[in-house]
Amino acid sequence: MRIRHGELEECLSDPLKWVAAKLAPTGGGPRAGYDHCLREGLYHFHKTEDVAAARLYIERTTTNRRLLNRLRVEQILERFDSYIQWYESSGVVVADHRSQLDLDLESGLILGGTVSRVDITSDGYRVILLGLRKPTWQQETRMPLIQRAMATKYERPEDEVSVGYQNLDGGELDVATYSQSALNEAENLARQLALTVAIEVAAFGT
Repeated sequence: MRIRHGELEECLSDPLKWVAAKLAPTGGGPRAGYDHCLREGLYHFHKTEDVAAARLYIERTTTNRRLLNRLRVEQILERFDSYIQWYESSGVVVADHRSQLDLDLESGLILGGTVSRVDITSDGYRVILLGLRKPTWQQETRMPLIQRAMATKYERPEDEVSVGYQNLDGGELDVATYSQSALNEAENLARQLALTVAIEVAAFGT
């Protein structure tokens, strides 16, 4: 079973509820909105390095998803332009984008999910999630786990990988690097959760 890193805190707070939602879903989940289309456009840009094509991709994606509020579309296109301005002025070197996690937590649970962008910096790799963040994001268990998973994936020392957030318009880039003890503590907690989830899955419906 896979758990997206964005679901981890929810699962930690109530494993039984998370397992029930996974094994007996009641709905189709939230509808992808304008920010989703903007993020997809940024991925398209990093794939092609073509600004015009990425803007067109956003236009088509919003239309295909029936997101037809023209003011909202113009707003996300403005944010896209702001991101491109940041990208071009910062000189950032992007090693990867839309990178997938695959961290084995044992007991049949894999930590997955998407990392928006991986940058090469002067002292290592910078792993970025694009979008809104909680004020307490640095305390989330998933962040040190992402650091460990990406260090393993890219074969880098863990202390040379930082993790953090950036707004979809390129603003407020903020990162943290977790200590070895914090990484170990987060992984131990996640492995305990994986065992709890396995027990709940085995007991589900009995």
